[in-house]
Amino acid sequence: MDAKGFFHSTTALITALGTMLAALVALGVFLLGEGVFKPTDEREAVGDGTKPGGKMQFEDRFGRQGTGGIELDGEKGIARKATWEGDIVFYSDTVTTYDGLIVEWTEAPTPSPQQCAELLRTHGAAKGQDIEAGKRFCVRSSGGRTAYLAIISDATEFYVAVWPKA
Repeated sequence: MDAKGFFHSTTALITALGTMLAALVALGVFLLGEGVFKPTDEREAVGDGTKPGGKMQFEDRFGRQGTGGIELDGEKGIARKATWEGDIVFYSDTVTTYDGLIVEWTEAPTPSPQQCAELLRTHGAAKGQDIEAGKRFCVRSSGGRTAYLAIISDATEFYVAVWPKA
């Protein structure tokens, strides 16, 4: 094969590969636009459940250190408090809210932000809930944020996720 024939073959091969690549990219963009490849919620095991659906604004996993509260409306994330003030308050063997709403989530799987918001709207109260490993709660903060609380192992380890304000 002479140099001219090789050049034309290589050019044709590169052109064909470039055309195929452009077609694949266009197909991918089209399928993404049609919602075929909708991203799934990144879910990771938390106790016997999983992280809730939806995009979280903040999330944290922490251990209980006696009586105290958790503030969900902070600009920099979830803040733990040594006092009984906070959107989630732990006292003895109960969890409640200082100035918000809380209700147990008993369905499977874990809730979306819309499901928690609806459950809080119809059944939310400020009354204390028993702390038991495996229980999960929807919480409305005093600032109007919706959150999810999971009680993990031996009721001293917790996971909390806060969704962006709707």
